[in-house]
Formats: sequence, structure tokens, C-alpha cells
Amino acid sequence: MGFTGAGISPTTVSTDQLAPLGFVLTVPDGDNGLQEWVYIYNDGTTPLRGADTTVVKYDVAELDTDYALFHCIRGATSSAVKLRVAGVAQHEIAAGSYGFVLRKGKGKVTTDGTVAQGECFKIKNAGDVQDFGSDAASIVGMALATDGGGVANIDAYIDCSLG
Repeated sequence: MGFTGAGISPTTVSTDQLAPLGFVLTVPDGDNGLQEWVYIYNDGTTPLRGADTTVVKYDVAELDTDYALFHCIRGATSSAVKLRVAGVAQHEIAAGSYGFVLRKGKGKVTTDGTVAQGECFKIKNAGDVQDFGSDAASIVGMALATDGGGVANIDAYIDCSLG
């Protein structure tokens, strides 16, 4: 896992701002290519959930409704355009805290039960993703596994634009 010059890693979470908002940390991920992590502020009242939460869920982070850049909330806008999505939390970022979300590269997402391997997906609501249908402007990744027709955490290639 990579580190910034300040010694923070993609899993660093703090109530103090330790890097500029929008800072992108690029980390090699073996045979999966590179991961790009973008530094955000969780401006919501709920945490952005990830692998280390009680209920494991990988929340999409989208811009808050005040549209302050890199001030994000748990994905709530079904079919939000790609430019409003910062990334997907791979670890918990508490409300009022700063941390990195995975903007691009292989990671995990939580699906709504409509995503098959090889299909593109878009944000749904409550932080989940769903099959993109014909909404190409909202695609934020591609499934590397099938969700089996139910809510599931699956491997995915994430590709969000904000950052």
C-alpha cells in the first residue's frame, strides 16, 4: 500500500485534514494495475462504510447537495452522473472525517442484486450500485463477479470521474 509524502496511506482516516481535498494517491496493485485513491471529507451525518464496519458494505461517495468539491455523502442519488461520484469507500470514514475513497482500480462494491459479471453499473441509493441499463452517463464501474441475484459485496473495476 502506498503512502503520501506526509506519511498517510489510503486507509488513514482523521477528523483533521491531513492532505488537500481532491489529492490523488496512486498505488500499484500487482497484476490488477494501479489504484487511484482520492482524498475527501465525509460531509454527511452517516459514515461511509467499508470492510471494517460491523455490517460490511462498500458505500459509493457522491458530492453533497451543496456541491462543495470533495465534500461527499453516502450515495443517495439514483443514477447520479459520473462526475458527481468521487469513489467507493473500502474502509469506514466516519461522518465529519477525512479519508481516501477508491476512485479508480480494482476494489469492492455493494450491489442491489441486479449486477452480473462483466456488466457496467451505476449508483443506486443508500451507497449501493445497480445495473446501468442504458444510462451510460452514470457508469462508475464494471462487475468482476456476479451478485447472484441478491445484495452482495463483489469485486469490481471502479472508474469514477471526480478527482
